[in-house]
Amino acid sequence: TAWQHVVHRLEKFNVVVSDANKQQALSPLAAELYPNSNGTAYGCHLVWQNKHIFMLPGPPKECQPMFNDYVLKTLNAEGFFHKKSAYRFLTLGLMEGEIAPEIDAIVKSFSGSASYRWCYPYLEIKLSCLEKACLDSLVLAVRERLSRHIVSSDGKNAFEALVETIKKSSKTIFLADAASHGKFEQCFSAPNLNMVAQQQHVHDIFFSVTSSIDLRKNANYSGSLELVSKGYINNQCQFTHTISIPNRGPEVSDYVSNYIAWQLNQFILQQGI
Repeated sequence: TAWQHVVHRLEKFNVVVSDANKQQALSPLAAELYPNSNGTAYGCHLVWQNKHIFMLPGPPKECQPMFNDYVLKTLNAEGFFHKKSAYRFLTLGLMEGEIAPEIDAIVKSFSGSASYRWCYPYLEIKLSCLEKACLDSLVLAVRERLSRHIVSSDGKNAFEALVETIKKSSKTIFLADAASHGKFEQCFSAPNLNMVAQQQHVHDIFFSVTSSIDLRKNANYSGSLELVSKGYINNQCQFTHTISIPNRGPEVSDYVSNYIAWQLNQFILQQGI
């Protein structure tokens, strides 16, 4: 059948049929053949040593329709498709190479899976399990490890999360940004957020961010810089966060502004402002 198809298609286009064309009609004896309506060679499927083997022609215009028409149906009939439950953490201050081994070890004990997506300055960590109950337990275990780095669990970046939070706040918050040097203010503004100098003692609710390196003066991108956030209510420091990030290049100012949005949001939420 496969050989007759080869001959018919070649003759249709006035191509001389030779013995060399016979290899396009070869398949394992026990294989199920997949007709090729877009090309010459048939595809096939067989089970060998409890493994499913699919052989498809190479050209995309031939193999893709065959995959959709035959392979997917076979995989579905054999029970290969299971809808997984998934959960995502968007994090700051983590490097995949450092955190992935730890997360993978946790995931392994829950028979789940983890994947990682780096989008500077964020690292997205996606957890998956076949069972919802298993995923819930996995999320709790991973959340404990990531607690100081979680920006959101709904895909929102730091600025998007801050927008939602600050809209609900009825208080005026004074922010002293001595780290991004205006980059944060360019990216974000709100009626109840005032940019001020570093004078926390004259404001009821005050938030400051400082950097160990002045990004305006330092053009030698190397090492790391330390960012320190502090939140004050009635002149009392109620919130502190410190992070060290690589001073990798001009894009570090984007990291700093996202960090400010992230920690300002945490301060507002934790203090119930």
